[in-house]
Amino acid sequence: MANDPKASRFAGICAGGYFAAAAAYLGNALAIIAVRPWNPLPDLAMAALPLACAGMGVWVLSGRNRVAKYAVVVAGGFEAIHLIGSAFLFLDAPDASLGLGKSLSWQLGATYLFLWLGVLASALKLAHATRPDPVQGS
Repeated sequence: MANDPKASRFAGICAGGYFAAAAAYLGNALAIIAVRPWNPLPDLAMAALPLACAGMGVWVLSGRNRVAKYAVVVAGGFEAIHLIGSAFLFLDAPDASLGLGKSLSWQLGATYLFLWLGVLASALKLAHATRPDPVQGS
């Protein structure tokens, strides 16, 4: 992948998206931990998301074989989670939460959804740029 500038560009964009997601998840985790009473299981799960995203970004930059396929799967998984969360917000009863909280949830959920759509698109481009050429004459 190091010799192909197209693959390197898509790897950089994909890894940058993973690092941006890690920073956003870290900020979100710190904000949630600061305003809510300590609840170990969800708080630890939220704290693991930045580590997973940063680790995936480092792995994408490493240029190892088949990393592009894993990048697509992970980005697709995160994108699906936020799509389901957006559907839940849409189907939630209007009086179930405060207006400001619901508005902020929509903004945050939409931002994460579009971030993961961008990462998924760059991971797909990376997977396409790094796939081996079919064997000629077989």
